[in-house]
Amino acid sequence: MKITLENIGKRFNREWIFRGITSHISEGKVCAIKGPNGSGKSTLLKLISQGELPSEGKITLYNSKGEKIEAEKAYQQLSYAAPYVDLPEQLTLKEFFNFHQKFIPLKKDISFEEFVQIVYLQSAINKQISNFSSGMKQRLKLGISILSNSKILILDEPTSNLDEEGIALYCNLLKSNTSNRITFIGTNEEARDLVVETENIVLTDYKKKN
Repeated sequence: MKITLENIGKRFNREWIFRGITSHISEGKVCAIKGPNGSGKSTLLKLISQGELPSEGKITLYNSKGEKIEAEKAYQQLSYAAPYVDLPEQLTLKEFFNFHQKFIPLKKDISFEEFVQIVYLQSAINKQISNFSSGMKQRLKLGISILSNSKILILDEPTSNLDEEGIALYCNLLKSNTSNRITFIGTNEEARDLVVETENIVLTDYKKKN
């Protein structure tokens, strides 16, 4: 698996958010997307996920055989957790788990019972997600994304809404689940979010190229 970013730029109306980003990220790498609020971290992550198109440049995904992955099939390869990614709140935890398994199963055949213990949600098995606290929702998002059998993992502000126990859970999950995939982490809280880091893109380096 490999992802290439070639001279990527994004603008809204006449204002460039960033320009000139070029990077090649291979399997097993963790790439931090760094910058203050409003610098374009979430925007770049959406471009990498193929959810949006860049204003200039090209992003290409390749499988382990070096074959190009078409943009419309990229979703089959990735899992994504972010504050702006909503959960299906009308479902219970168990219903959501079963629903997710139909699209991207979890690694190593992790059972539902094992999963809820990992993310500390044993008491919420039959609760609707709409009744979860913000911390419970974030643990669910992180657990289902990091433990998915996906080749690309995208995490935007992963420690938002987490208490110390939740941050420790995130750190442990990330440390043991970054091999054999590409991981992107969007952050302005480096010490909390970047448990593992091998490369980085600092968006303030690409701000004034109009």
